[in-house]
Amino acid sequence: MVVIDQKNCTGVGPVVTVGQPDSLRIELISSSDITNEADGSIVVAATGGTTPYTFTLLPDNLIQGFGTYTFQPGDSGRYVVQVNDAKNCGPVETDSIDIMDFYGVGFEDISELEVRMFPNPASRMITLEMPLEEAEVTLEIMSLTGQVLMSRQVYPSGGVLREDIDVSDLSRGMYMVRVNGKTLRSGIVVN
Repeated sequence: MVVIDQKNCTGVGPVVTVGQPDSLRIELISSSDITNEADGSIVVAATGGTTPYTFTLLPDNLIQGFGTYTFQPGDSGRYVVQVNDAKNCGPVETDSIDIMDFYGVGFEDISELEVRMFPNPASRMITLEMPLEEAEVTLEIMSLTGQVLMSRQVYPSGGVLREDIDVSDLSRGMYMVRVNGKTLRSGIVVN
């Protein structure tokens, strides 16, 4: 093998194969909110690039050699995790990850919290997410005139209610959501 550098100097040597690792990537494995039963968490994994990896939690600038972060009451917020490899082929980052603090929240406090419904508007499914310590609740979808169009029993887990609601049978328009007889401030829009 002949090698020529920028100054046109040549050299002869053995055959060398030059390889390159796969592109550096980061993947969100899981995330969970802060509840009475458990701390919140974000778990990510990196692939490609050259190990070892360095993970950074933003906006806290918490740098560590592994992709697991825990959150305690008071740590709610919007986070991003970046990864860099041993050869500085990054950083590569996750999308924004929201960690909510539901510690010490009971049903009577719901009106004070942000209830998440997404995607909203939707034409097929909407996910309702809110803190709730109750073991079983009644979830209702109502027209703006108060007519109950859908009603079912749902079961929160770990202090959080996460429920997928099929809205494909509803007409286009706005609807109210009621949980155990309490109408939420946030409504849903079917398009």
